[in-house]
Amino acid sequence: MKKIIALLLFSIAFLFTACSTTPEGCVEGDCKEGRGKIKTPDGVTYEGDFKEGKMNGQGVMAWPPNGDQVGASYSGDFLNGQRTGKGVMTWPNGDKYEGDFVDGKKEGNGTYTYADGSSYTGQFVNDARNGKGKFVFADGSSYDGEYIDGVRNGNGTYTWKNGDVYTGQWKNCIMDGDGTINFSNGDVYTGQWVVGLMEGTGTYTWKNKFRYEGQWAKGKMNGQGTFVRKDGSTVSGKFEDGNFVEPTN
Repeated sequence: MKKIIALLLFSIAFLFTACSTTPEGCVEGDCKEGRGKIKTPDGVTYEGDFKEGKMNGQGVMAWPPNGDQVGASYSGDFLNGQRTGKGVMTWPNGDKYEGDFVDGKKEGNGTYTYADGSSYTGQFVNDARNGKGKFVFADGSSYDGEYIDGVRNGNGTYTWKNGDVYTGQWKNCIMDGDGTINFSNGDVYTGQWVVGLMEGTGTYTWKNKFRYEGQWAKGKMNGQGTFVRKDGSTVSGKFEDGNFVEPTN
């Protein structure tokens, strides 16, 4: 009887041992329920918290120089073996991202700082700028507005380092649609844009209060329009390449 009981106890202990294996690549500590360190065959290392044999909690992950992330490192939250939660990721070239992660990708709100000093603060979806955010360029220029898949699309304000400011619609990183630009010299244009140029219908007001209202093409007064002088007198007719050529009949 004693032999049978001993055999049963041995069998139970064996089953528990077989079901509680150490995660592959564990090189230090408790990689099941505690703190430990693992190293994958391709050289990626993780050191931090484990739960149920997976990376869960706080930890640090580092990639080798020849890996997919080219020597990057991540410090922050992990959930079920993935970078999920708040974290900071840095790259050898000086780039840095601090913010939200979901399943190893930038997702949520965060700040990406580039090695050249430029930065983006705002929303991310699927590892790219998506939603609203502000990009500040190294030369001091900035864009504050909407993004789709990392590209300026939608409504936004671009401020150049010389003081020019455009507020309006964007398409594929270019002013396209309705918008207003305030030039640093005091001139203002409000109207339609096509591929970065004033095109369609718009009003241009010079700082001396002269004004043109009418059609535009390729960034110049082209088509029917009215030129309004400072004293209120007007000239209406056809314009070509910025010049008045024919009065209205």
